[in-house]
Amino acid sequence: YVAYEQLKAKLEEEGLFDKKHKKPIPKYPQVIGVVTAASGAAVRDIINVLGRRYPLAHVRVLPVAVQGEGAGKEVAAAIDYLNEHKLCDVIIAGRGGGSIEDLWAFNEECVARAIFRSEIPVISAVGHEVDFTIADFVADMRAPTPSAAAEIAVPNTQELMQYLMTAKSGLFANLTSLIERNRHKLSIYESNPAFKMFKNFLKDKELELDLLTTDLENSMRELLKTKTDAFLMHIGKLDVLSPLKVLERGYAVVFSDSGKVIRKCVDTKSGDEISIRFKDGEIGCLVK
Repeated sequence: YVAYEQLKAKLEEEGLFDKKHKKPIPKYPQVIGVVTAASGAAVRDIINVLGRRYPLAHVRVLPVAVQGEGAGKEVAAAIDYLNEHKLCDVIIAGRGGGSIEDLWAFNEECVARAIFRSEIPVISAVGHEVDFTIADFVADMRAPTPSAAAEIAVPNTQELMQYLMTAKSGLFANLTSLIERNRHKLSIYESNPAFKMFKNFLKDKELELDLLTTDLENSMRELLKTKTDAFLMHIGKLDVLSPLKVLERGYAVVFSDSGKVIRKCVDTKSGDEISIRFKDGEIGCLVK
């Protein structure tokens, strides 16, 4: 007992018990690290409570000796290991009840310092409600029993579901109320003479727009027809004036050997080579 009080006073003086060092327990942990004996009521109770309250979480048990020589070092090493490899979101460290000698591993300085340097929040769960160990003072939260530690570590899924259902009902009621209020406002606006005038104004403008659209479509269609007819007429005129049309009527065109059109006999002399183009071909001639 004297050693217990001396260590407690020493660690308290160093500030290991100060509330400013306490880390918050995460609300929705994904992985729970459990440092306790491999068998016994403590580990069984913790696993049962975690599975019942929050089956979404994964439980990672690091079995250690919780009493006897070297037990404290095993507990400290397990806490350090979970931190070093970042294996969980919260740690439950503890054991079931027993005599002060049975619980002594959790009064050892190495365990206290491992809990203090842990970056992962630690819940101590040693013995029964009346039992207090050095680990309880250093831990971020103390639970009276291992089962209570499991309840602290995770939320209750059923309570969460009930909360979500209540929130859903409240949200639906608020949305329904909002819709009804806006529907009432809309009915007031619709009954307002100014709103009715504006509504009729919009209808008139919509009708005008439809008429203008129809007129525009008809005008574009008529313009396209006029331009098409004019284009076809010009094509016909060009076709009549085409030299090829003249050739089709039995005429021919005479070219000099340089490719110029010969329009008069006097433009030729004996010995000139000329060519005559008909509608279906061309022949070469010699002037005599």
